[in-house]
Amino acid sequence: MKINKFLFFLSLIVGLTSCQKEIDWGIDVGNGGGGSTSGDLLVKALEISPATNDTNTITFTWDANEKLLNYNSSGVVSGFPIEINQEIIRQPDERIQKIISISSALSAFSDSTVYTVFYEGSTSKLNYVLGVHYSSILGDTKDSAAFTYNAENRVASKESFTELLGSYEPNTKVMYQYDASGNITEIQLFSSDGAGGYDLTSTTTYTFDGHKNAVTLGEECYIVIGADNVCVNNPIKKVVDDMGGGFSFTGVFSQLQFNSFDKPIQSELSLTPKPPGYDLKNLYFYQ
Repeated sequence: MKINKFLFFLSLIVGLTSCQKEIDWGIDVGNGGGGSTSGDLLVKALEISPATNDTNTITFTWDANEKLLNYNSSGVVSGFPIEINQEIIRQPDERIQKIISISSALSAFSDSTVYTVFYEGSTSKLNYVLGVHYSSILGDTKDSAAFTYNAENRVASKESFTELLGSYEPNTKVMYQYDASGNITEIQLFSSDGAGGYDLTSTTTYTFDGHKNAVTLGEECYIVIGADNVCVNNPIKKVVDDMGGGFSFTGVFSQLQFNSFDKPIQSELSLTPKPPGYDLKNLYFYQ
């Protein structure tokens, strides 16, 4: 259950990078070191844990067409070390070819992972992804993920498989529900029951306001950063009910402030039940 809780913290950190009202934290928000509070292209976010003075810095690097080239999250959040880096290699048509990922959360299992992305013909619709996890301790392992779409051409499911003795066996399945604007309202995670079916593991629900999300990646978010960032509106609440572990967490953003582009620039995140010192104050910088 501790692993599940830690991964939930990461999902809040990575997936809800958006939302914000004025709080005086003694930080010069006009000097973001590569961005400012004015703009609409997110280049940096700071996450500050007031109780421990921990800071996590998230940076986004974009190409001339505002396609993501690199995502990096580095620092400490309420005592949890965070080190995530995703390098994105693109085809000439700007679709993703490969993703090179390094994550401290997975360091016990792999040194790095390389994902190769395959699309449906010449479209932007995801078909499947092949992953190779390189580990100097456990040896290299492989997995894959296949995608389906609903009638509105939104991703309906992501089914993951793990290579075992030369064949790929079902591992997990994720189902997505959306509102009319294209925001994800519910994510259901299923785990393989070992007999060709799946058991429901957790359900995550989202609540939004009418403002813009800090960063929206479209279909790419299902393979980069996280599915939360397909949402066009600003998420203000996330509830995770874990059926297997028997726990529930709620993340709520408050003290919201937005810039002239209707993008979030400040927020405060609280988690219930609350681990010691777990409150986050967030700053967002744009170009």
